[in-house]
Amino acid sequence: MIITEKITSRNNPTVIAASKLVLRKYREEAGVFTVEGIKLFDEAVAAHAEIKNVFVTKNAFEKYGESIEKSNCEKLFLLTDDVFDKLTSESAPQGIFATVGFYTVPDRSNEDAPFVLVLDGVADPGNLRTI
Repeated sequence: MIITEKITSRNNPTVIAASKLVLRKYREEAGVFTVEGIKLFDEAVAAHAEIKNVFVTKNAFEKYGESIEKSNCEKLFLLTDDVFDKLTSESAPQGIFATVGFYTVPDRSNEDAPFVLVLDGVADPGNLRTI
């Protein structure tokens, strides 16, 4: 994976835009949400989510390079620890932060069966009968 840009300034426009994504208004405008930490990043990759931008520190890039490679992200930014602190809300960040495109459910209103049921995290399969 080729690093798109090395960012050393907290005032970089890309970093400022990413830091604004904590607010719902900006996430909806951009059509993305954020994931922070390797566990959530790996889950997004496993779900074949559209990884837009990945922001990493040097240590995280060395440690999680294989996961980043699998993501097929559009852009990869290498940040200094100081700049990364502007993005994170964690007290002990892992050094990886990504923006992920919203998933849109395909419009099936013109098909024979226009009803679509989406389930997530059904703990008890017996509850599915109730639905």
